[in-house]
Amino acid sequence: MNYSPFGFIKNGFNKGFHPLDEKIIHSFFMAKNGNNELPILSTWLKPEKCSSFKVFLIKEILFFRQVECIPVLLEFMEKEKDIGVLREIKVALVILKYQRAYDDVLTNITFDISA
Repeated sequence: MNYSPFGFIKNGFNKGFHPLDEKIIHSFFMAKNGNNELPILSTWLKPEKCSSFKVFLIKEILFFRQVECIPVLLEFMEKEKDIGVLREIKVALVILKYQRAYDDVLTNITFDISA
């Protein structure tokens, strides 16, 4: 028996990822988390995957508070070109309380006091 309950995530979503997919996979993750069987979600964060799947996965990492994914998110941030994915990574890092992300956000904030 070579059954892998997460095989469909590993093999799919290179071309399209839809809101229904999000709901189904989130429910699956919730069930696995309830049974303490949820693996590290950054395992499936790959550059070749579609952007909507990457954004979803980053949001799930945040939802399940998987702080152990921080090193992978940092590494991924260096290679990622999609602005939406980069934004989600930064949001996740700040909310997961990664200090370097705080510093980056604070240094890049500009205030327009001329208005």
